[in-house]
Amino acid sequence: MSSTNDRKQGERAGTKADIATEVVRLQQIIVSACHQEFPKQTAGHNDFDARTLQQKLKIHTENYSELVTVVDIKLSKIILAAAREALPQSYSEEELPTEPSTTDLLWQIDPLDGTDEFAQGLSHFCGVSAALLSRKDNGSYQAIAGIIYIPAQELLLSADLTNSTLVIKENGIDITSRVKENHGTNKVEPSILRGYQRAIDGNQEVESYYQTLAQRLNLKAETISCGGAAHGFAALVLGEINVLCFNYDYSKEWDVSAAQPIIEALGGFVCDLTGQEIGYNKNNKAQDHFNRQGFIASIVFSKEQILPEDAAALLLRRLD
Repeated sequence: MSSTNDRKQGERAGTKADIATEVVRLQQIIVSACHQEFPKQTAGHNDFDARTLQQKLKIHTENYSELVTVVDIKLSKIILAAAREALPQSYSEEELPTEPSTTDLLWQIDPLDGTDEFAQGLSHFCGVSAALLSRKDNGSYQAIAGIIYIPAQELLLSADLTNSTLVIKENGIDITSRVKENHGTNKVEPSILRGYQRAIDGNQEVESYYQTLAQRLNLKAETISCGGAAHGFAALVLGEINVLCFNYDYSKEWDVSAAQPIIEALGGFVCDLTGQEIGYNKNNKAQDHFNRQGFIASIVFSKEQILPEDAAALLLRRLD
């Protein structure tokens, strides 16, 4: 009975106007929650003292790859409660579904992307992500809208593919037109390949990939240190990097799902390292949300230009 009610609520929220309203509503909830729960930076400092922050946040697990902080939990509770008002089967990384999803629409939320960075005091590398997923005929889901918010920059990225809308705001100022124009210019004649490297978890394999790719494209190569996926995708949108390659097998769906509509709205692409489309709620399974083939994205370059020639060699496996 509950799944029937969930589906009916999902259908009611499924018109273009309802989707537009829902995306704007959750944008406001995310920004408000971050203002409320995200630690404020001290004037003149980009980062927090890591030891003080860790003590304050009471890190709950010692497993490096699965850190959870008080801020993760608090943001999850606020954002997820709001998401479930309209779409009850919505879930977050901190509160995953226990049964396969059956509704036509739901929110998939990462309340704090870059928890490892956050726990080390690198707050400027962190963000919040939310993807509006739509159920396909085969039971899997696709991302039709996405929201990324980087609190330290007060940077809001949001796209609604159903209504063909894109919003990019920094410090409350709408910079959407400027970003679109910049990407239009870069697409004509890129001179430097600027690649993503996660600052706290770098690897030589991805550095070598950028160097090889740049040589193939007759470009110079630079590598930019970024945070987690949300911060990396934000850097891609702002043009700070133009290739984002995450060559680990431990990323999760919510690392990509919110960004995909935003990148596509700017004419770019997101796929796994083999060039395959990334699906969400894969096979309607609640227990496995990993992107085991990594991911790659660009707005400036086409997929054909930058796909690795040997994806298996580039991919670093940590889940085996």
